[in-house]
Amino acid sequence: AYATGNVTGNNNTGGLAGRNNDTISGAYATGRVTGSDYDTGGLVGNNFGTISNAYFDTSTSGTTASIGKGNMSGGKGLTTVQWLTEGPMVSGSPYRFTDPGAWVSGSPYPILSALPHIVISSTGAQTYGQSAFSVSSLTFTDQNSKNASSLVETSNLKWYSPLLSSTSNAGTTGAMYGTGAMAKGYQITYQATDTVSKAALGITALNQTGIYGQNPSLNNTDFKTSGLVNGDAVTGVSLSTTASNLSNTGSYAITASNARGPGLSNYTITYHNGTYTITPAALAITALNQTGTYGQNPSLNNTDFKTSGLVN
Repeated sequence: AYATGNVTGNNNTGGLAGRNNDTISGAYATGRVTGSDYDTGGLVGNNFGTISNAYFDTSTSGTTASIGKGNMSGGKGLTTVQWLTEGPMVSGSPYRFTDPGAWVSGSPYPILSALPHIVISSTGAQTYGQSAFSVSSLTFTDQNSKNASSLVETSNLKWYSPLLSSTSNAGTTGAMYGTGAMAKGYQITYQATDTVSKAALGITALNQTGIYGQNPSLNNTDFKTSGLVNGDAVTGVSLSTTASNLSNTGSYAITASNARGPGLSNYTITYHNGTYTITPAALAITALNQTGTYGQNPSLNNTDFKTSGLVN
């Protein structure tokens, strides 16, 4: 059994039962409980019986007390987030229902399998560094595995993904849950997961210059980035160029690769080339001294010169 409605009373006020004189097992409550007396509990207000494998939501009930008065043993409070990670139908949870087969798993709460029900499934996606997420691939499946989309009113449907944040690593998956969907005569639960995808990171090699005849000596710190978040950093990249000491003056690509730094596994990296420009080398040509005789036209030897700076 389970109860989701809000409860208000003067005494013996409980989310599942006001007073228990028997046995409660395999049950839960999620509604807000408001009582004017001290015998107020998220599950039972006044307990003279036995409670086992029964749970309530401390986030929605407004109390952390499972039982208000009487036999105080039994009952376990879980926050809404805990219901996603260790609720009684979550694999590996230390908390269980007496008869798990009587339930259909859902986020955050399960529903009874024997009664008409609709499971709303979806897929969530968010990008590393962002808290916002999108929801897609909605499906509505009833207890007979048939499409029930026409039966569900979704105008108030909202999705929550409390297990993931802007700092969750890419590839991390967490359960989402929904609220607000309605279908007359049906229980509704949600089965959905949110997954963090990689953020985009751009790394651009900055332009550099060299002189004709010299081997390029690239400064590997000459790059810029765009898209880093969460304090991540690019501490180094490898820069290379096709230019060599034999290359003519002109422009050649500088290629960046092999980025290094903390957190870079969370990014899809796009490298952008820079330009390596080879400028002319300095060349000096000096005419050598020559002589002539008075009265004769100068006859210069055009090979009488020297150079400095030639390479290759």
